[in-house]
Amino acid sequence: MDDVLKKADELRKETDDLIHRRGLGQILSSFGRVWYRGSYELNTMAWADLDIHIVMEPDPWSVDEFFKLGARIASLEGVISMKFDDCAHHPRDVLPEGLYWGTRMARGKSEIPWKIDLWSTRSELLERDKLRIARVKERMTESHRRKILKIKHSLLTPEGRTPDSTGRHIYDAILFKGLETLGEVKDYLRAKGIKDL
Repeated sequence: MDDVLKKADELRKETDDLIHRRGLGQILSSFGRVWYRGSYELNTMAWADLDIHIVMEPDPWSVDEFFKLGARIASLEGVISMKFDDCAHHPRDVLPEGLYWGTRMARGKSEIPWKIDLWSTRSELLERDKLRIARVKERMTESHRRKILKIKHSLLTPEGRTPDSTGRHIYDAILFKGLETLGEVKDYLRAKGIKDL
């Protein structure tokens, strides 16, 4: 098995442990409908980055409830920091509509902590995102998965993460634009406004 595939499988198991054994999943599901998305859903994890959407019930944009949820997450062992953003009541062009917790959690002996991006969004945004991910999954072969993982690993920064906002564009470049090489993908990312590659 390729090293990148082995690493992705290891990260997925570690993520399952975070969700199920360390209690994150139980906390989230007590507040609403949860979807673990992105590279976890696609099994293309190159580093400890977990993207989550939740539709809180009854009001997905209740700041009070979202802070209650944040307090529960903060009580988990290993939480280092949490950052709140309100893009529901104060929208920004480049970010989803919703409430956001950006959490960093320790990863045992690893110097690179978990990066957990949690968005509380409306149901229609979650469903739209599910359709997009389903389209990616439908298109992706094992060969594509390997190529995506190799590209991601080639782009890892000294901090051990991929540059901001590259994930979606990498999938598009390989699956829908037919790009093959690291150079082609880097050019595509630069054209999308990604710097520091």
